[in-house]
Amino acid sequence: MEPESPDWARLGVVVTERMRELALTKSELIRASGVSQSTLDSYMAGEARKSHRLDKLRDLSLALGWTPDSLERVLAGEDPVDAHQPVDIDPSSSPETLMRFMLDELVRLKMEQNDLNRRIDELRRVLGQMSTDPSRTA
Repeated sequence: MEPESPDWARLGVVVTERMRELALTKSELIRASGVSQSTLDSYMAGEARKSHRLDKLRDLSLALGWTPDSLERVLAGEDPVDAHQPVDIDPSSSPETLMRFMLDELVRLKMEQNDLNRRIDELRRVLGQMSTDPSRTA
């Protein structure tokens, strides 16, 4: 999906604008996406990268409420796609288009599930600490 010259500057603008739109801080986005601060800073600055991990772009896309491939689309000069838009695919589309759509949805749902599992584990950890810390009992 990426062109020969990915548009890293646009990616930085799009991520920054979306954070503002969602009123997300850097630390909230880092926590939600699992990307490191240096990775997020690099993306937000629009710094060209010779290599990048697609899983990081996908995690960040999901944390911003977009489909998993949205930041790849941005690098290719396209617009991000809101993950919560109603399903808008023509059933008469080509089998390849339908398959890509279904795979994107499965990836998005799996990543959301992984994020929820991480959050549940963190809550369990905090609750476990609270129950073993006598100073936190009422």
